[in-house]
Parts: sequence; structure tokens; C-alpha cells
Amino acid sequence: MRPRGAASLVLAAAVLLAGCASTPTDVTGSGGDPAATTTAPGPGGPVAALPPEAVADLPACPVPAADGPAAGGLPDVALACLGPGGPVTLSRLRGPLIVNVWASWCAPCRAELPALSQFAVEQDGRIAVLGLQASDDAGAGAALWRDLGVAFPSVSDPESAARPGLGWSGLPATYFIAADGRIVQRHAGPITDAAGWQAQTDQAFGPG
Repeated sequence: MRPRGAASLVLAAAVLLAGCASTPTDVTGSGGDPAATTTAPGPGGPVAALPPEAVADLPACPVPAADGPAAGGLPDVALACLGPGGPVTLSRLRGPLIVNVWASWCAPCRAELPALSQFAVEQDGRIAVLGLQASDDAGAGAALWRDLGVAFPSVSDPESAARPGLGWSGLPATYFIAADGRIVQRHAGPITDAAGWQAQTDQAFGPG
């Protein structure tokens, strides 16, 4: 019989590898493992309900450059910025860009955010990174962003309005957007080191 402590370690590893369920009704993570179930809260409060000082020191969101959506690109959804700045219409964003879908209640998301933040700093603007906080409370997201010192901006999507267009089944989920606005690569599950992010980016956009 396996010792109880070893079983706990196996379960914890399964949660980290499989990811978090992305809504309260999901019963598996992105890896399809029932043991990876994570209870998500219902839709959280909007960014507009937060006091200005709660988001003032967070990274500002990008200003979309394109006039309209791209074929095979991000969904035509406008989402509030978790930090300073107005709403961001996803379909008007162009790459090279990484969009990372996360939530404060998702342990694998918390594990990968510092590595993605480090990668974003190392890119120095060559590749932009944008978080998308899904099915979560904006206040909890802003607090996590501040606690972890995340260097890239995020939008807030408490109702998961972008999910039908992006199709994630668990969190974290990542989308790589080319210069013409197309989604050229998707990745399910956490990437917990900067080298892993570099490898995924090279695969999506080519070495640069």
C-alpha cells in the first residue's frame, strides 16, 4: 500500500500538471484528470468596482493598433484593464503577442506567472505579453498581480466572455498571436520557467 504522504504528493503533482478547471461546473483540468479538479468561484466583481488606488500601480494595458478583427485571430470582445487604461478589444490586438489566461484561484497559474513575468522582462518589448483573468474576482487578481510583482498587464474577464472564441478547457491556457493577428499556437497547462517560455515562443514565431 502506498503511504498516505506519497499519495498526497502524487495528487499535488497531478493538479500542477493538469491545470485548473476553468469554471465552477468543470470537473477536470485541461489534462482530463478527475483528480485535478479545482473549485473555481463564480464570476467575480468588475474592475470598475475597485477603488482607483487598487489598480493604479499595476501595469497599463496596451492600446490596440488594428482597426478590426483578423481572420483566425482573437475574439471580438472588449475587456476592462486590470490596471490603468481603458477597455481592450482583443480582436484589434496584433503580435507578436502572448495571451495567458489565468485566475487567482488556480494554483498552476500562480506557479507559472513569475516565470512568464521574467520572460516578458527579458523580451524588452520584442514580444508583448498580456494576461487574461477569467472567471475570477478583479480584486483578487489585482492583489495577486501586486503580490507577485508581475511585470506585464492583464485584462479582466469575470464572465469568461472570451472563452467561446478561444475555447480553453482549463487554466492556465496560452495563445500566441502573430503580427497579422492570427492565433498561430496554443498551449494548455503551466510553463514554470523562462526557458520553457522561450522554447514555446521560438516554436510559435521562429527563433529571434
